[in-house]
Amino acid sequence: MATTVAPIAEICASAKQASRTLATLGADVKDAALEAVSDALLERSPEILAANARDLEAGREGRAQRGTARPALAGPGADQRDRGGHPQDRVAA
Repeated sequence: MATTVAPIAEICASAKQASRTLATLGADVKDAALEAVSDALLERSPEILAANARDLEAGREGRAQRGTARPALAGPGADQRDRGGHPQDRVAA
């Protein structure tokens, strides 16, 4: 799936308008929307994690070339992130 990046001002304006709309909705509608977002994130998690892994690798390569590697990338959970997983993935459903 191709993605496009909108200017930050456009994203902020859309979020502000969405917040006004959401404020008028009932709890049942908000709950359904949250469920839909959750389902979409779960469904696309392999794609999201793969893109994140590519971003991390690109960042590492760029810093290594510049000699500015950050130890924070090797912090807690880094080994799981490098394998495309996360400690939270081990939580029983």
